[in-house]
Amino acid sequence: MKSTEQSTVEKVNEFDATHSWNGFSYQGKIGLIVVIDKLIELISKSGSAENYSIEFEWLEDFSIKKGEEYLTIHQVKSYGEGSLTSYKDAIWLLLGKSVDSKLENITGAFLHVAENIKHKKTSIQNIDDLIEKFEELKLPKPQEESKSKNNIITAREHYENITKADKKQNALDKLRLYTYPNNSYFCKLEDVESILKEKIEEYYKIVNKHQEITKKGLIPKYVDGAYNCLLKMIDDHVNMRHHDRQSHTGEIKSISFNVFETILNKSYEKLPKEYYLSYFRTRVLNIVQNHVEGKRKAIEKLRSHSSVLNKDSIIEQKENINKLLLEVSEHIHQSFGDDDFLKLLYKISPHKLVYLDGEYENLSLVELLEDKTMNEPWINVLSMVLHSELKQGKVLLDRTTFLTNIEKKLSLLTTISVDKVVEDEFDKIERDTLIEEIGINIYKNNSLIKDLFEIDYIITKDIEEFTLGDCLKTNVIKFKDDIERNNILKIKNVQFRNKDQLKNDLEEKESK
Repeated sequence: MKSTEQSTVEKVNEFDATHSWNGFSYQGKIGLIVVIDKLIELISKSGSAENYSIEFEWLEDFSIKKGEEYLTIHQVKSYGEGSLTSYKDAIWLLLGKSVDSKLENITGAFLHVAENIKHKKTSIQNIDDLIEKFEELKLPKPQEESKSKNNIITAREHYENITKADKKQNALDKLRLYTYPNNSYFCKLEDVESILKEKIEEYYKIVNKHQEITKKGLIPKYVDGAYNCLLKMIDDHVNMRHHDRQSHTGEIKSISFNVFETILNKSYEKLPKEYYLSYFRTRVLNIVQNHVEGKRKAIEKLRSHSSVLNKDSIIEQKENINKLLLEVSEHIHQSFGDDDFLKLLYKISPHKLVYLDGEYENLSLVELLEDKTMNEPWINVLSMVLHSELKQGKVLLDRTTFLTNIEKKLSLLTTISVDKVVEDEFDKIERDTLIEEIGINIYKNNSLIKDLFEIDYIITKDIEEFTLGDCLKTNVIKFKDDIERNNILKIKNVQFRNKDQLKNDLEEKESK
């Protein structure tokens, strides 16, 4: 097959949309369900998975191959419940590719959907019903040249090619709706995770591991471990292709079924590092997305308030910040390798002494990535910086180090929060003690010690008038050996600042 980069004249079937895709998406999980189903089928028939692979975002959303031959192609649509008309072009793309002379070994062209498909207010029941109703639809429209996607064959052109070759019935015979549990042809967004985990457990039964794992009471741990490691593997694959495409290097477009078997057959009595990395990456994306969704709902309510001054300006500002937050989270997800990603987590929560070494199962995931402290202060402070970037028209946040540079002073935005109300002298002593413990933990965080020579300020929710040196000197007796060995008190005396102080700095800078 010719790639889209090689051909400049001939129309091709392949496309590449990895720039808008990540391994935790609905599409990736559907791909995993199909792979595990195929593995179960092959193992049940005493067959081998050798030479089988899955190819993401090239010929189709994903395809199953044996060697270099395409066996099945899969189009994934996560629309809400809608009309068959909205699937029309996707179906023509599947039909056209399924009978392409260069793809003659394709046996099935699958449409995956997230909800019921409707036609004239009636739900489609099965593939025969879909084909019958599909025949009633209008033909795909010719695509305007300006809207044409490079040299990719359009739905209209597929229709014309099929008609010219008299292959319509042959193509329709290959069209399929994928079958999910309970004989359903759709898999809801909220169900895809549980269905994928059910498939993983079914795999353990087929390879005769289920009984042994069940006796040890470890099925939930094995299923969860395999689930997260599979997602991380796909995520790494897509990010690598994204990087390769940008650097115009050769791309590995397929993942061997052997790779999936290796992950599924691992021991998960002690969860591997890949499990936590997958969990962390998913959590960061979800926390930012949930924050943005909360702001979006507030924006929609604001639209209906006619009495609010400068309403349009406020809405535009909030929407721009939401957009930048999503861009930053996607940048972290796609551009940070595993080691850099973990270092970033340690940097934004430098007081959390949690490490991915030794016994991984002792890791407190909730402690390192709490929704509350990720949102307030980290995401809210990050939003302030991004807003100031928009107003000043210059970059303040280094997207690699995640340090903010204001007037040549470097600030680290963190999740640190004391949240201690002071009502009397004892409360003040208790609050000061909590702050000192935070400072001590920051010093003990080996992943951050080098950065302490660069950072001027640690931005927190509510700490001011304290320095790292204050915390350490007050507790000098605890560090007697460390002082002699590391010259602890000679490190840069980093100052704690609260978010309001940062806001004042930004506003002062904006006014100049």
